[in-house]
Amino acid sequence: MGLAWTNDDLTLQRMFSSAGLVAPASLKLLPRLASGQEAAIRFGFLVPSVKNVGGGGTAALESVWRFYAGNEPFGPMLRFRFLVQPKVETAEKEKEVAHDKKEAHDKKEVHEKKEADEEKERVHDGKEAVHVGKEAVHVRKEVVKEADHGGKEAVHDGKEAVHDGKEAVHDGKEADHDGKEAVHDGKEAVCVGKEAVHEEKGAVQDEIEAVNDYQEVVHEEEEAVHDEKEKKADEKAPEKVRETEKEEKQKPEGLMSSKVNITLKV
Repeated sequence: MGLAWTNDDLTLQRMFSSAGLVAPASLKLLPRLASGQEAAIRFGFLVPSVKNVGGGGTAALESVWRFYAGNEPFGPMLRFRFLVQPKVETAEKEKEVAHDKKEAHDKKEVHEKKEADEEKERVHDGKEAVHVGKEAVHVRKEVVKEADHGGKEAVHDGKEAVHDGKEAVHDGKEADHDGKEAVHDGKEAVCVGKEAVHEEKGAVQDEIEAVNDYQEVVHEEEEAVHDEKEKKADEKAPEKVRETEKEEKQKPEGLMSSKVNITLKV
C-alpha cells in the first residue's frame, strides 16, 4: 500500500454497522510490521437473533470498516456480511444430539475405568513393594541377631582372655607384662563387638522407619483413589445434567457469537 507499517497512527475504523450488530470496539490499531512479516487482526461481533431483527425470516446484516493513516483514509474498505437464520429444532436433530451425548458419556466411562484400573495397578505394585521391604527387614533382623550372637561370643572370649591375663599375673612378675597385654586385647575385642551390635541395630531401625513411611504413602494413595471414585460418582449424578440444561435455557435468547480474522501482509 506504499506505507511504512511501523507508524503508530495506522488504524482500522468502523464506518457503518447494521442495527443490532455489535462490535466490541469501533477502532483497531494496526500492528507494527517489518518487511515480509505477517500479522492478524481479530474481530468479534455479537449478532442478534432473527426475532430481534424482525421479519421472522433470514436477516442480512453488514459492518463496513476502513483503513486510516492519521485522519486520511487509504486502501479498500472491508465489508463483513452476516446472514442470520431462525433456529430450527427437529426431532432428527434432537436425536443426533442425544446420540452424541451418549457417545461422549460412554467414552468418558471407558476413560474413567482405564484410569481406575491403572490406579489399582499402582496400589498393587505399592503393596508388593511393602511386602518386599518387610522381607528385607526380616533378613536384616536375622543378620543383626547373628551379629549380636557373635558379639556376645566375642565378649565371652574377652572375659576369658582377662581371666587368663589375671592368672598370668598371678603366676609371676615375668608373666605380668604378657598378662596385661592379653587383658587389653580382650577389652578391645569386647568394645569392637559392642560397636558392631550397635551399628547393626541402628541399620535395622532405619529400615523399619523406611518401611513405615512407605506404608503411609501407600495408605494416602488408597485414600486418594477412594476420594476420586466418590468425586466421579458425584459427577455422574443426574442433578448435574439437569443443572446444565437449566443453564442452557437461561442464556440470553437475543445474542449469538461470531468471529472474523483478517491477515495483513507487507
